[in-house]
Amino acid sequence: MSGTGPAGPAVGHGRTPRPEQVDLTASRHPWREVPMPGANLGFYLTRLASRSGAFVVHGRFPAGFARDVAGGYLVDEEFVVLDGELLLGDTTYRRGDLTFVPAGAVRTRMSAPDGATVLAWFGGPAEFHPADRLPAPALPLAETVHLGPDATLPDLPGALWRRGAAVPPDATGDVLNADLSGWRRLGSGAAPGPQDLVRLER
Repeated sequence: MSGTGPAGPAVGHGRTPRPEQVDLTASRHPWREVPMPGANLGFYLTRLASRSGAFVVHGRFPAGFARDVAGGYLVDEEFVVLDGELLLGDTTYRRGDLTFVPAGAVRTRMSAPDGATVLAWFGGPAEFHPADRLPAPALPLAETVHLGPDATLPDLPGALWRRGAAVPPDATGDVLNADLSGWRRLGSGAAPGPQDLVRLER
């Protein structure tokens, strides 16, 4: 996927509104480059609309990205690979893979040799901590679910993943098109289709 580099400066009150809908097939996105501690290259992201306290991003790892510093986050993370391949330790995550990483899990080497794009949900600030600053015992990465048509969608600490037809009328969360072509906040666009992937916030 080709990127556009960092977005221009914010206007108005110093901050642009966070998108509530994203066409994930678009050739250009308003990426903003941010440093990633311990990495050889920056990470490009667009912060998305979310509930208060959460940190949700559409992000791009440029080709050749690598981070050899072991560490992790003090909050849970869920991510879906949209394009390319993302390597964490000895595991390769590909398009359609939904992975839950519990708070405190140690990530060893992370890389994206050919680049990768993701959607990621953090339960709070995404502040990376070296492994020796994480609580013991270190937790392993959880199993990954591939979001195919017959996938058994997971119940995670921060959210329940469901198909569109099962969405309660008062739910809050996110919709990911079944073909991974678009993301939106629930209520910001069309109702989820029967096969769309819905992340229901707990």
